[in-house]
Amino acid sequence: MKVKFQALSSVGEVDVDRLETIGALRKKVSALLDYPAAETQLTIGCTLLTDDAVTLEDCKFNTDVLLSVVRSQDWGQDRLGSLKEMFLKQGELHSDPKSRTLLRNDAVLPRGLELPSALQRLFQICAKWNFTKNSYDVFNCNLFLMSPDNSDIFGDDDLREEWNKSHAGDFDGGSCAGKDWACFGATSEYDFYFVNICSNSPIFGSTRRVVNNCDEEYHFTQPPFERFLDVVEAYARTNSAKKPENGE
Repeated sequence: MKVKFQALSSVGEVDVDRLETIGALRKKVSALLDYPAAETQLTIGCTLLTDDAVTLEDCKFNTDVLLSVVRSQDWGQDRLGSLKEMFLKQGELHSDPKSRTLLRNDAVLPRGLELPSALQRLFQICAKWNFTKNSYDVFNCNLFLMSPDNSDIFGDDDLREEWNKSHAGDFDGGSCAGKDWACFGATSEYDFYFVNICSNSPIFGSTRRVVNNCDEEYHFTQPPFERFLDVVEAYARTNSAKKPENGE
């Protein structure tokens, strides 16, 4: 079958077999685009394909799939500037979040905690990123920073501790309800994203997705943190040209 793909400056198709692996697909696409395979990130929607051993059949690939391809290089100012332009097509950026729950970009974190460098550079541009206007910081894609001491996503401090205990055994490094994590984004009123900010942790820069109305916590991206920005970039490239529906 043929799988369509979209990269920064090109679109194309690649012939694949359903029993081929993600790794094999990555090699084919990278060869067509003349990218190093190790730097070629494949995304479907907001799902980053990281397991090279999984087959296309396992991923339920079909001919309607549009594969987003990103060359995962350093997230410097030029690339962050391009991301900013995509956000501003329909959204808005704020130097001051003007919220009691969100931190300014000059906030100081407790000792031993720090943001991954790429996230620091993103927040140096602006402290809050909304992919669409009037998102209320939850709808579509929103990037911001909450204090690692803030427990609002879980309800309160006691409920956060309950969450931490109930999910601690589900992950290496424990639950993102621990104090080494900070909420830094949302894609709905129930879907929130946390990043590990313990600078000496082996999972520093990894991200988790929390669905707080269903008591669910998932791995989202593995370290380094740049992998998360690869996903955001693919989402922005796919959706920035779309026109909002029903006044959204």
